[in-house]
Amino acid sequence: MALENDIPFPLTIPKELPIHENMDESIFNALMETGYSQAVRGETYSVAEVFEELERGL
Repeated sequence: MALENDIPFPLTIPKELPIHENMDESIFNALMETGYSQAVRGETYSVAEVFEELERGL
């Protein structure tokens, strides 16, 4: 697999963002479980941290 700016996966933006109305219950529950697990593990960023990174120009 070729690297894209040293990132080992393709950088693509989905054409549509997932919305609850377009997914079945199992997909929605899996997404919610992933988000909850990330929050419990502390894999979060404050709004201030996000805006600081955006201002630095990621």
